[in-house]
Amino acid sequence: MKTFLLTLLMGGAMACLSQTTGSVGMGIALPPVALVDVEPPGNISMEFLAPVQAGLPITPPRANGSKWLNYTSAVSPAGNSRSISVSISQTLEGVELSLLTGTAVQGRGVLGIPSGQVVLGTTPVVILSGIRGASTGNGANSGHQLLFTISSSDYSVLRKLPATSIIINFTILE
Repeated sequence: MKTFLLTLLMGGAMACLSQTTGSVGMGIALPPVALVDVEPPGNISMEFLAPVQAGLPITPPRANGSKWLNYTSAVSPAGNSRSISVSISQTLEGVELSLLTGTAVQGRGVLGIPSGQVVLGTTPVVILSGIRGASTGNGANSGHQLLFTISSSDYSVLRKLPATSIIINFTILE
């Protein structure tokens, strides 16, 4: 009887010390993401200044760096890097609109590489390339500063223009 009791007690002690594990499967999905935004909201106004004395040239407006380009990107593992291009809705004869995209001031991941200063036209031109999984942050002073300049490209075709609106389109592409 003593042997049986001792065996029973040891078996119970072993059951208390044994470990069991459990597992559960988990599916994780991250869809491709491609978002682009210009901050802060609102339009830019740029005006040429008339000279104050005959013979002097028209003064182009000062460069405007009030806008910031923000984006978020998640590409598939086999996916290509992304780029951001820009185009304008119309060109104005004798007027050249240029854009210089700055290096990102903050962000995470593989951010875009600026292309340098580009002349804007109705055909899209790449301003950032090499974007992969990235997030620039949101709002002014986040992402890439956009510096717009306007100059007169050909005085022989300059004409008085009423206030003209141009739409600037930014597109993120894979």
